[in-house]
Amino acid sequence: MREGEVREIPVGEVVLDDVLEVRPGDQIVVDGDLVTSNGLEIDESLLTGESEPVSKEAGDTVLSGSFAAAGTGRYRATRVGRAAYAHVLSERARRFTLVNSELRTGINRIIVMVTFVLLPTAALLFVSQLGSLSSTQAALRGAVAGTVAMVPEGLVLLTSVAFAVGVVRLGRRSVLVQELPAIEGLARVDVLCTDKTGTLTEGRLTVDGVEPVAGEARAEEALAALAAVDPSPNATMLAIGSAFGASAGKWPVIAAVPFSSTRKWSGASFDGFGAWVLGAPDVLLNGPGNAEAVRARAGELAAEGRRVLLLSRAPGQFTREGLPHDLEPAALVVLRDRVRSDAPEILRYFAQRGVAVKLITGDHMRTAMATADQAGLKGSAEALDGRDLPDDPALLADAMEQRSVFGRVTPEQK
Repeated sequence: MREGEVREIPVGEVVLDDVLEVRPGDQIVVDGDLVTSNGLEIDESLLTGESEPVSKEAGDTVLSGSFAAAGTGRYRATRVGRAAYAHVLSERARRFTLVNSELRTGINRIIVMVTFVLLPTAALLFVSQLGSLSSTQAALRGAVAGTVAMVPEGLVLLTSVAFAVGVVRLGRRSVLVQELPAIEGLARVDVLCTDKTGTLTEGRLTVDGVEPVAGEARAEEALAALAAVDPSPNATMLAIGSAFGASAGKWPVIAAVPFSSTRKWSGASFDGFGAWVLGAPDVLLNGPGNAEAVRARAGELAAEGRRVLLLSRAPGQFTREGLPHDLEPAALVVLRDRVRSDAPEILRYFAQRGVAVKLITGDHMRTAMATADQAGLKGSAEALDGRDLPDDPALLADAMEQRSVFGRVTPEQK
């Protein structure tokens, strides 16, 4: 916002106290505090590993490197340039350290030892040659010839050639090697730490299934209609639209209410089709009928690490002020971030070679455990909350050794 108008400027021109507007899909370019929020949800997966968008209200902090998943808002810049969170985090990640190579260290030790032996040996050779030869020049040539043979240049050459051959072979497998000794380090790996979102999983929400309640036959058609009328769909509505968009019918819209993190539901009234609402089961299940059975089933699905929403219907209409009367459950909508199809095979590959795999994610504990179980990672039932990780390095090492799944882990802990 400059001089009361919204305009586009280069990121480098953003200064402290600038007010920036954000819409779905926009990146948060600097750290700031929200001034206004209209159902704003922020995707912080690049920073925290949390795959679920986080709802933000006015006064909350937003961090550079995150994205707006749904809703709109404006935030005031509080940290820019090198002080921004994303820049600080990337600086830590870019810190360069040489790969620890035992082969290189061993060769250096041999060269140091040979260097200490070389000078006295050269002197002894010269003295012995001088005693047997009449010419000082001939004695010096003999001493130099014997001394040069002691230099292990062949050992250095052969080691470098072996590293280079390994790099070429890895390059054929689409592996980028930045240092020659890295191949030795790769051969010595016995623990692999991996993230969840986008690594073990596909990194995007997909509809895993729809469970109709009481024989509801129009659930998928209603979901498609709700997705079609949402002007700023979040990740959940995008997944629903992708799954059922082809079945969208021409349902005339009377009124629509977009999703809000405060309400935790969205909905629309359709001429001739009644009102349909999609939201959290614990918010929508407040009526009579089979609410308890639906709530129990939603709890079972959530325990498996899936995201569960409830689709409800009502014969009448509704307004932005509240839910319609006589709301009845129509279907449970199950979503999940699918595990990659090749993840179980890859984890078996490491297990067969004695490499322990540790899943370290910012996601909820239940989600981390379910993902690890689906991928076939051993120890998925004994997960540890990142907030309970000790600061002491020795205790942390023990925890890492004993457990394989870690949830709610912050970027600094990673």
